[in-house]
Amino acid sequence: RPHQKAYTLIGNVGGTATMDVDRLDLVITSGSLNGLRVTNARIALTEFRAEDQNATIEVNARGPLREILQLVDGPPLGFVKAIGEVPTDFAGDAAVKLGLRFPLLERLKVEQIEVRVDANVERFAQRNAALGKDAKDGTLSLRLDEKSMNLAGRVTLGPVPADIELTRFFQTGAPILTRTRAKGRLTDSDRRVFGFDFDPYVTGPVDLDVLWTERRGGNGEVAMDVKLDGAQLALSELDWLKPRGPPATARLELGIVGGALRRIDTYRLEAPGFQASGRGAVAPGTQSFERLEFDTLRTGRTDIKGVFLRDPSAGIAFEVTGKNFDAGPLLRDETPPAPDRP
Repeated sequence: RPHQKAYTLIGNVGGTATMDVDRLDLVITSGSLNGLRVTNARIALTEFRAEDQNATIEVNARGPLREILQLVDGPPLGFVKAIGEVPTDFAGDAAVKLGLRFPLLERLKVEQIEVRVDANVERFAQRNAALGKDAKDGTLSLRLDEKSMNLAGRVTLGPVPADIELTRFFQTGAPILTRTRAKGRLTDSDRRVFGFDFDPYVTGPVDLDVLWTERRGGNGEVAMDVKLDGAQLALSELDWLKPRGPPATARLELGIVGGALRRIDTYRLEAPGFQASGRGAVAPGTQSFERLEFDTLRTGRTDIKGVFLRDPSAGIAFEVTGKNFDAGPLLRDETPPAPDRP
């Protein structure tokens, strides 16, 4: 019968029940729920004299995060499938408060269910969490309802500890699928692990604050604020060097199209003796610039604006205008001298 859904949700029950002509209330002091240990729960079945009855369930439980995710991924909810994940990829210990409200119908639709999950997770782990790396050692809070899921806290991604906040939207037609923010520090070795090796231009630790907005169709935006005080920056082509210590910042706003980086909507770098800003575009199917515009490029005696163009058939073009351009570093012959012959 439809009412059986509420009765079988929690097993091995200990508690009390009260009933009248309108409703049944269960107060549970112990039990189990899909492998979770129930510490207390309340179940109310109401509107007995109406055509349709409702169930309201509030459960406090402890146990593996994987079991909680399996619970909210079961039919008809399917919340974990909705974000392209499977519960078995997750691990951790969780204390959870689960709230459900739904009509007692034989064919229940997901949009008829009100859901609220609040969980605190210790020792969080996830296989292939981001950028091809596993996450581990996380301390996170999880908030989930029928509209969205929010995950926030601290986790180690690959070798890098980071503060993260992720919000996933479930509503059909929502323009944004996921919004993710991460803050952390990357050393030279960390960047090599993730495939972002900028040596010799950047060496030393950098602090990142990244906001990634994922939209439908593989499109989205990445906004990145970078603090470069502890890094050495070097651009030998312009005879410029910033040692470790002096303050420096960078800002990047990137456009993702079809799952690939295609646009640099904004870039800005400010450091002692150096300023650069502009925008650019990335060639399809590559990580190479096809266009890089300089609204500002100031360093030493150089003060210009211009554009760098790369065309597979026409080669490379660099057009500049401005007050002054020091071409000396580009023309300098740095070929080692040939050894003297006897």
